[in-house]
Amino acid sequence: MKTLLTLLLAPVLLQAQTSFPSLTIPISSRAMAMGGQSDNIAGSAHLEHAQEASVFYTPYLAGISPEIKFIHAGYSRGIGESSALSLAIGYLNLGNTLVKDDYGASIASFKSNEYSICASYALQVIEGGSLGATLRFVGSQAAAFQQPGSYSVAIKSKGTVCGDLGYIQRLTIGDENSLRIGAYVNNLGAKDAQLPSAAGISVGYEMAGEEGGNRLEGELTVEEPLVSGSSFQNLRAMAGIEYGFGDQFFLRGGVSLENKLKGDRKYFSLGVGFKGSVKDDHWGIDFHYLVPFGVVPSESPFQNSYGFGLFIGIGSNTQQ
Repeated sequence: MKTLLTLLLAPVLLQAQTSFPSLTIPISSRAMAMGGQSDNIAGSAHLEHAQEASVFYTPYLAGISPEIKFIHAGYSRGIGESSALSLAIGYLNLGNTLVKDDYGASIASFKSNEYSICASYALQVIEGGSLGATLRFVGSQAAAFQQPGSYSVAIKSKGTVCGDLGYIQRLTIGDENSLRIGAYVNNLGAKDAQLPSAAGISVGYEMAGEEGGNRLEGELTVEEPLVSGSSFQNLRAMAGIEYGFGDQFFLRGGVSLENKLKGDRKYFSLGVGFKGSVKDDHWGIDFHYLVPFGVVPSESPFQNSYGFGLFIGIGSNTQQ
Protein backbone atom coordinates (compact mmCIF):
# COMPACT_ATOMS: atom_id res chain seq x y z
CA MET A 1 0.00 0.00 0.00
CA LYS A 2 1.25 3.44 -0.87
CA THR A 3 2.14 5.47 2.20
CA LEU A 4 2.77 9.10 2.96
CA LEU A 5 4.98 9.21 6.03
CA THR A 6 4.75 12.64 7.54
CA LEU A 7 5.46 14.09 10.96
CA LEU A 8 1.88 15.02 11.75
CA LEU A 9 1.26 16.47 15.18
CA ALA A 10 -2.52 16.39 15.15
CA PRO A 11 -3.06 12.73 16.13
CA VAL A 12 -0.78 13.23 19.12
CA LEU A 13 -1.40 16.80 20.11
CA LEU A 14 -5.03 17.47 19.19
CA GLN A 15 -8.32 15.92 18.32
CA ALA A 16 -8.14 14.29 14.91
CA GLN A 17 -10.64 16.73 13.40
CA THR A 18 -8.50 19.85 13.86
CA SER A 19 -5.68 21.45 11.90
CA PHE A 20 -2.90 23.94 12.64
CA PRO A 21 -1.36 22.31 15.75
CA SER A 22 1.03 25.26 16.11
CA LEU A 23 -1.89 27.25 17.57
CA THR A 24 -2.00 24.97 20.62
CA ILE A 25 1.64 25.41 21.64
CA PRO A 26 2.29 27.83 24.53
CA ILE A 27 4.23 30.90 23.44
CA SER A 28 6.73 31.18 26.30
CA SER A 29 9.05 28.95 28.28
CA ARG A 30 7.46 30.29 31.50
CA ALA A 31 4.03 29.10 30.36
CA MET A 32 5.44 25.68 29.45
CA ALA A 33 7.15 25.39 32.84
CA MET A 34 3.82 26.08 34.60
CA GLY A 35 1.91 23.18 33.07
CA GLY A 36 1.63 24.45 29.49
CA GLN A 37 -0.68 27.37 30.29
CA SER A 38 -2.62 28.78 27.33
CA ASP A 39 -2.27 32.46 26.48
CA ASN A 40 -4.89 35.02 27.55
CA ILE A 41 -4.21 38.15 25.53
CA ALA A 42 -5.99 40.34 28.10
CA GLY A 43 -2.94 40.02 30.32
CA SER A 44 -0.88 42.26 28.04
CA ALA A 45 -2.88 45.31 29.16
CA HIS A 46 -0.79 45.23 32.35
CA LEU A 47 2.69 45.62 30.88
CA GLU A 48 5.53 46.02 33.34
CA HIS A 49 7.51 48.05 30.78
CA ALA A 50 6.73 50.63 28.13
CA GLN A 51 8.12 48.24 25.49
CA GLU A 52 8.62 44.49 25.72
CA ALA A 53 10.03 41.94 23.30
CA SER A 54 10.51 38.19 23.58
CA VAL A 55 11.70 35.15 21.64
CA PHE A 56 10.79 31.54 22.47
CA TYR A 57 12.28 28.38 20.96
CA THR A 58 11.56 24.72 21.61
CA PRO A 59 12.29 21.42 19.82
CA TYR A 60 8.65 20.48 20.43
CA LEU A 61 7.57 16.84 20.77
CA ALA A 62 11.14 15.60 20.74
CA GLY A 63 9.83 12.10 21.44
CA ILE A 64 8.42 11.96 17.90
CA SER A 65 11.24 13.55 15.94
CA PRO A 66 14.17 15.90 16.53
CA GLU A 67 13.10 17.80 13.40
CA ILE A 68 9.97 19.35 14.95
CA LYS A 69 10.88 22.86 16.10
CA PHE A 70 8.76 25.83 17.14
CA ILE A 71 9.82 29.48 17.42
CA HIS A 72 7.75 32.49 18.47
CA ALA A 73 8.70 36.17 18.58
CA GLY A 74 6.58 38.95 20.02
CA TYR A 75 6.67 42.70 20.64
CA SER A 76 4.35 44.78 22.86
CA ARG A 77 4.11 48.51 23.40
CA GLY A 78 2.08 50.34 25.98
CA ILE A 79 -0.35 52.96 24.64
CA GLY A 80 -1.08 55.55 27.28
CA GLU A 81 -1.55 54.11 30.75
CA SER A 82 -4.35 51.63 30.15
CA SER A 83 -3.75 49.69 26.92
CA ALA A 84 -1.14 47.93 24.82
CA LEU A 85 -0.63 46.84 21.23
CA SER A 86 1.19 43.58 20.44
CA LEU A 87 2.59 42.00 17.28
CA ALA A 88 3.83 38.42 16.99
CA ILE A 89 4.98 35.81 14.52
CA GLY A 90 5.24 32.05 14.94
CA TYR A 91 6.82 29.26 12.90
CA LEU A 92 6.52 25.50 13.32
CA ASN A 93 8.88 23.26 11.37
CA LEU A 94 7.18 19.87 10.99
CA GLY A 95 10.23 18.25 9.45
CA ASN A 96 10.40 16.17 6.29
CA THR A 97 7.51 14.37 4.63
CA LEU A 98 8.79 11.14 3.07
CA VAL A 99 6.85 9.55 0.19
CA LYS A 100 7.33 5.79 -0.42
CA ASP A 101 6.04 3.35 -3.00
CA ASP A 102 4.41 -0.05 -2.42
CA TYR A 103 7.82 -1.65 -1.89
CA GLY A 104 9.06 0.86 0.69
CA ALA A 105 11.40 2.69 -1.66
CA SER A 106 11.64 6.45 -1.13
CA ILE A 107 10.24 8.52 -3.99
CA ALA A 108 10.53 12.06 -2.71
CA SER A 109 11.00 14.17 0.41
CA PHE A 110 9.25 17.45 1.20
CA LYS A 111 9.44 19.92 4.07
CA SER A 112 6.23 20.76 5.94
CA ASN A 113 5.64 23.82 8.10
CA GLU A 114 3.13 26.19 9.67
CA TYR A 115 3.38 29.91 10.29
CA SER A 116 1.30 32.68 11.84
CA ILE A 117 1.22 36.47 12.00
CA CYS A 118 -0.97 38.28 14.50
CA ALA A 119 -1.84 41.65 15.99
CA SER A 120 -3.40 42.08 19.42
CA TYR A 121 -4.89 44.91 21.45
CA ALA A 122 -5.59 44.86 25.19
CA LEU A 123 -7.38 47.54 27.20
CA GLN A 124 -8.00 48.07 30.89
CA VAL A 125 -11.79 48.59 30.91
CA ILE A 126 -12.50 48.84 34.65
CA GLU A 127 -10.40 48.96 37.77
CA GLY A 128 -8.40 45.74 37.79
CA GLY A 129 -10.18 44.43 34.69
CA SER A 130 -8.77 44.13 31.18
CA LEU A 131 -10.11 42.93 27.84
CA GLY A 132 -8.03 41.74 24.90
CA ALA A 133 -8.49 40.62 21.30
CA THR A 134 -6.22 39.08 18.68
CA LEU A 135 -6.54 38.85 14.90
CA ARG A 136 -4.31 36.21 13.32
CA PHE A 137 -3.46 34.80 9.92
CA VAL A 138 -2.22 31.23 10.00
CA GLY A 139 -0.96 29.19 7.08
CA SER A 140 0.65 25.85 6.33
CA GLN A 141 2.54 24.01 3.61
CA ALA A 142 2.48 20.22 3.46
CA ALA A 143 2.92 17.45 0.89
CA ALA A 144 -0.15 15.53 -0.31
CA PHE A 145 -1.06 13.08 -3.06
CA GLN A 146 -2.63 14.90 -6.00
CA GLN A 147 -5.21 12.14 -6.50
CA PRO A 148 -6.03 8.71 -5.02
CA GLY A 149 -4.05 5.83 -6.50
CA SER A 150 -1.29 8.10 -7.72
CA TYR A 151 2.31 8.56 -6.64
CA SER A 152 2.20 12.17 -7.81
CA VAL A 153 2.80 14.42 -4.81
CA ALA A 154 2.64 18.21 -4.60
CA ILE A 155 3.00 20.85 -1.91
CA LYS A 156 -0.42 21.97 -0.71
CA SER A 157 -0.73 25.41 0.85
CA LYS A 158 -3.65 26.63 2.92
CA GLY A 159 -4.38 29.57 5.15
CA THR A 160 -7.14 31.13 7.20
CA VAL A 161 -7.90 33.94 9.62
CA CYS A 162 -8.80 33.40 13.25
CA GLY A 163 -9.00 35.36 16.48
CA ASP A 164 -8.81 35.26 20.27
CA LEU A 165 -10.83 37.02 22.96
CA GLY A 166 -9.91 37.22 26.63
CA TYR A 167 -10.79 38.92 29.90
CA ILE A 168 -8.87 39.13 33.20
CA GLN A 169 -10.05 40.57 36.51
CA ARG A 170 -7.55 41.31 39.28
CA LEU A 171 -8.64 41.69 42.89
CA THR A 172 -6.36 43.04 45.61
CA ILE A 173 -6.37 41.06 48.83
CA GLY A 174 -4.75 42.76 51.76
CA ASP A 175 -1.76 45.00 51.16
CA GLU A 176 0.36 42.77 48.93
CA ASN A 177 -1.61 39.74 47.70
CA SER A 178 -3.87 39.52 44.64
CA LEU A 179 -6.38 37.17 43.03
CA ARG A 180 -6.61 36.89 39.25
CA ILE A 181 -9.62 35.39 37.42
CA GLY A 182 -9.59 35.01 33.65
CA ALA A 183 -11.62 33.62 30.77
CA TYR A 184 -10.76 33.23 27.10
CA VAL A 185 -11.73 31.73 23.77
CA ASN A 186 -8.85 31.11 21.38
CA ASN A 187 -8.55 30.30 17.67
CA LEU A 188 -12.09 31.23 16.64
CA GLY A 189 -12.62 31.10 12.88
CA ALA A 190 -14.40 29.49 9.98
CA LYS A 191 -15.80 26.04 10.74
CA ASP A 192 -14.38 24.47 7.58
CA ALA A 193 -10.85 25.61 8.59
CA GLN A 194 -10.84 22.92 11.32
CA LEU A 195 -9.15 25.23 13.81
CA PRO A 196 -8.24 23.99 17.32
CA SER A 197 -10.69 26.40 18.96
CA ALA A 198 -10.87 26.24 22.75
CA ALA A 199 -12.41 28.05 25.72
CA GLY A 200 -10.84 28.23 29.13
CA ILE A 201 -11.10 29.72 32.60
CA SER A 202 -8.22 30.35 34.98
CA VAL A 203 -7.67 31.32 38.59
CA GLY A 204 -4.36 32.69 39.81
CA TYR A 205 -3.13 33.86 43.20
CA GLU A 206 -0.03 35.89 44.01
CA MET A 207 1.54 36.37 47.42
CA ALA A 208 4.12 39.12 47.37
CA GLY A 209 6.34 40.27 50.21
CA GLU A 210 7.94 43.66 50.51
CA GLU A 211 9.20 45.35 47.35
CA GLY A 212 12.18 43.43 46.06
CA GLY A 213 11.37 40.47 48.34
CA ASN A 214 10.35 36.91 47.56
CA ARG A 215 7.09 36.14 45.74
CA LEU A 216 4.89 33.07 45.29
CA GLU A 217 2.39 32.71 42.44
CA GLY A 218 0.11 29.86 41.39
CA GLU A 219 -2.34 29.37 38.55
CA LEU A 220 -4.94 26.76 37.57
CA THR A 221 -6.52 26.65 34.10
CA VAL A 222 -9.28 24.37 32.78
CA GLU A 223 -9.78 24.29 29.01
CA GLU A 224 -12.42 22.75 26.75
CA PRO A 225 -11.99 22.28 22.97
CA LEU A 226 -14.78 23.90 20.93
CA VAL A 227 -15.10 21.16 18.33
CA SER A 228 -17.90 18.84 17.27
CA GLY A 229 -18.60 16.20 19.89
CA SER A 230 -16.90 18.07 22.74
CA SER A 231 -17.90 17.08 26.26
CA PHE A 232 -16.60 17.40 29.78
CA GLN A 233 -14.48 14.31 29.11
CA ASN A 234 -12.43 16.50 26.77
CA LEU A 235 -11.38 18.93 29.49
CA ARG A 236 -7.71 19.65 29.92
CA ALA A 237 -6.31 20.89 33.24
CA MET A 238 -3.08 22.85 33.64
CA ALA A 239 -1.63 23.94 36.96
CA GLY A 240 1.58 25.75 37.76
CA ILE A 241 3.47 27.46 40.53
CA GLU A 242 6.33 29.97 40.53
CA TYR A 243 8.57 31.11 43.36
CA GLY A 244 10.62 34.25 42.85
CA PHE A 245 13.70 35.06 44.87
CA GLY A 246 14.02 38.82 45.10
CA ASP A 247 12.37 39.27 41.69
CA GLN A 248 15.58 37.95 40.12
CA PHE A 249 15.71 34.14 40.29
CA PHE A 250 12.66 31.98 39.62
CA LEU A 251 11.79 28.32 40.17
CA ARG A 252 8.73 26.90 38.39
CA GLY A 253 6.80 23.67 38.29
CA GLY A 254 3.53 22.43 36.85
CA VAL A 255 1.40 19.59 35.57
CA SER A 256 -0.76 19.01 32.49
CA LEU A 257 -3.65 16.49 32.43
CA GLU A 258 -5.67 15.48 29.36
CA ASN A 259 -7.81 12.57 28.14
CA LYS A 260 -5.65 10.02 26.31
CA LEU A 261 -8.09 10.04 23.36
CA LYS A 262 -7.92 13.83 23.01
CA GLY A 263 -4.17 14.42 22.94
CA ASP A 264 -2.93 12.74 26.13
CA ARG A 265 -0.83 15.73 27.14
CA LYS A 266 0.20 14.31 30.51
CA TYR A 267 3.45 15.62 31.89
CA PHE A 268 5.12 17.36 34.77
CA SER A 269 6.95 20.55 33.86
CA LEU A 270 9.99 22.12 35.45
CA GLY A 271 11.57 25.49 34.82
CA VAL A 272 14.00 28.14 35.97
CA GLY A 273 14.39 31.81 35.14
CA PHE A 274 16.66 34.75 35.71
CA LYS A 275 15.90 38.47 35.35
CA GLY A 276 18.55 41.17 35.32
CA SER A 277 18.02 44.91 35.46
CA VAL A 278 19.65 48.19 34.52
CA LYS A 279 17.70 51.09 36.04
CA ASP A 280 14.15 50.74 34.63
CA ASP A 281 15.14 48.22 31.96
CA HIS A 282 15.05 44.45 32.39
CA TRP A 283 16.23 41.41 30.51
CA GLY A 284 15.71 37.76 31.27
CA ILE A 285 16.09 34.15 30.24
CA ASP A 286 13.78 31.20 30.98
CA PHE A 287 14.22 27.46 30.55
CA HIS A 288 11.75 24.54 30.82
CA TYR A 289 11.82 20.74 30.69
CA LEU A 290 8.91 18.27 30.45
CA VAL A 291 8.68 14.94 32.29
CA PRO A 292 5.87 12.74 30.85
CA PHE A 293 3.89 10.33 33.01
CA GLY A 294 1.02 7.88 32.60
CA VAL A 295 2.72 6.20 29.61
CA VAL A 296 5.98 4.40 28.95
CA PRO A 297 8.45 7.35 28.90
CA SER A 298 10.22 6.12 25.78
CA GLU A 299 6.87 6.16 23.92
CA SER A 300 5.80 9.66 24.97
CA PRO A 301 6.04 12.46 22.37
CA PHE A 302 7.03 14.79 25.21
CA GLN A 303 10.06 12.77 26.27
CA ASN A 304 13.18 14.99 26.36
CA SER A 305 11.13 18.09 25.42
CA TYR A 306 12.72 21.35 26.49
CA GLY A 307 12.92 24.97 25.42
CA PHE A 308 14.09 28.44 26.38
CA GLY A 309 13.00 32.04 26.02
CA LEU A 310 14.66 35.45 26.02
CA PHE A 311 12.99 38.64 27.21
CA ILE A 312 13.77 42.35 27.26
CA GLY A 313 11.75 45.21 28.74
CA ILE A 314 12.56 48.86 28.14
CA GLY A 315 11.27 51.79 30.18
CA SER A 316 8.84 51.81 33.09
CA ASN A 317 5.08 51.65 32.72
CA THR A 318 2.94 53.50 35.24
CA GLN A 319 -0.11 51.29 34.65
CA GLN A 320 -0.39 48.44 37.12
